Amino acid sequence: MTHRTILRGWALVRVSTPRQAQVQHGSLEQQQEMIKRWVILQNEKTGVEHKIIHVIVEDVSGRKKTFEKRKELQLLRQKMRSREIDFFVIEKLDRLGRYQIGNRLIVEEAQEAGVRIYEFESGQIDLKDRGSRLGFNVKNMLAEEYSLDLEEKITKKQREAMVNNGKDTSTRPILGLDAHPTKSCMYVINEQERKVVIDIFEGFLRLGSLKALAAYCGKKRYVTKRRRTKEKVDRDGNRIAPRDVGGELFTPKTLREHLTNAKYRGSNYFKDTWNQFPKLQNSDGYVWWKYAHGPVVATELFEKVQTLLAENAKKHSRCPATDEVYLLSGILRSKDNTPYQGQSAKGGKNQYYYNRTHKLRVPKQKIESVVIERLKCLLRDSAILEKVIKDAATIDGKGMKVIESEIKMGKSRIAELTKTIHKFADALRVAAVENPAQVTEVAALILEERNRVESDLRNAELDLKSLENRKRDLKKLIEEGTVRGHLEAATRRLEKLKGVQKKRLVQELIPQIIWDHDNNRLELRINPYLGGQDRSEALSGHNQGEEKVRLGHNWWAHQDSNLGPPGYEPEALTN
Repeated sequence: MTHRTILRGWALVRVSTPRQAQVQHGSLEQQQEMIKRWVILQNEKTGVEHKIIHVIVEDVSGRKKTFEKRKELQLLRQKMRSREIDFFVIEKLDRLGRYQIGNRLIVEEAQEAGVRIYEFESGQIDLKDRGSRLGFNVKNMLAEEYSLDLEEKITKKQREAMVNNGKDTSTRPILGLDAHPTKSCMYVINEQERKVVIDIFEGFLRLGSLKALAAYCGKKRYVTKRRRTKEKVDRDGNRIAPRDVGGELFTPKTLREHLTNAKYRGSNYFKDTWNQFPKLQNSDGYVWWKYAHGPVVATELFEKVQTLLAENAKKHSRCPATDEVYLLSGILRSKDNTPYQGQSAKGGKNQYYYNRTHKLRVPKQKIESVVIERLKCLLRDSAILEKVIKDAATIDGKGMKVIESEIKMGKSRIAELTKTIHKFADALRVAAVENPAQVTEVAALILEERNRVESDLRNAELDLKSLENRKRDLKKLIEEGTVRGHLEAATRRLEKLKGVQKKRLVQELIPQIIWDHDNNRLELRINPYLGGQDRSEALSGHNQGEEKVRLGHNWWAHQDSNLGPPGYEPEALTN
């Protein structure tokens, strides 16, 4: 890093929920005070002025599912890659996130860009230093493990309360329900509002449209639930007084929220992911539980409304009944790792992949045709074929040399056991001569031991037979014709498969695709074993043998060989 008199940096303060921001210890306010103190200490220690030019303030979970959604965190990564800042500081590592891969990615990107990352508690994180690297790895693992453990404990307690007591994790009352006067997480039915709710449900069945229902509710002067909020504390520690909310006219959106609310049905369900209630699960592993207040509308009426909503959604969906599958959904990303999502115009026309962050579109058919054509070339590539053949003999410690060694050891074991069995007859003769009075007892012991050894011999022979079968199968597998047949079969499947099956095959072969819009270039990160390696491993790190293939405007290259069809020049994908 270039030495300057002033170093510019960013800081991050985070709590998992808005409620945690109100807690004095560990609140956003206290984390910001720590950061200010760190700047003073760092200036005194180094003699160089450290200036915080921006502070990221978040009250969201740091788990994996929110990593891509934290917009300012993604902006920080861009600032580091473009070297617009010199350092980045957090109170401690788990404030950055509770996602091991995400934290590691940010730290590696920072180090590659020459941006220093500091923890208030333990100083600079330097992956080149063994002590710092070990400390980072341990804290990173514990940060994620704490989050997963906490999630499991809280979820289990919530589900116990649901099943055993009919409690609700969402304590917000809705029209027709009032908060229970003495018990938390429970409701009582408001009979006056209940009549309004039933009229709304019956009105939807009669009118068949949310827009028409909203107009009907407007004429009847039906409004949303009036309630009073609780006292809160904002990010700066200031108290927010309770206020009255609700009492607004219904809109199609708020009507849908009410019509689909399971509290009206009086029962709900969850996937029993930790197998807490094995006796209550249905065939799909779901557990149904009943709210303590019981149903607000009749079950038959509730289900009829759900059926009509589903029919309307199917009829007016932006995605038509053709169920078009986007082959690259989930694997197509931009240079800064923001995802592209499959979208289309109403009626299913003009299908494309859309990046919300950069407001960019890529035509679906054009980019998918380039990727599919590329896969066909890869499957026909002789260099990859040789690599598959070579790896087939060594992957997972089950290679030919290992099996031959195990067969040799198995044969030696069988020979030893056979010799031992032959010695039992000699031992029995010696016992009869030297101690004829106890020959019966000795013979019984010798026969018992012989039976045990014979059992071991039978097991050893079965193991040897199994090893020889494995050797024969592996020998057959690594013959070029057999492997080539597998690859040709995969090529044919690419042409014949449709829908979800084709998507699965494509995503097994290509775990990730990077689209460089500025240079109109694709980078395909190919699974090195063409579907034989675990997909998560292929995605987790780019130093595990992944082959990088770039497809660009007017050129198509794979390392030193041209694998494109003769005379093929891909068009600009955005044309």
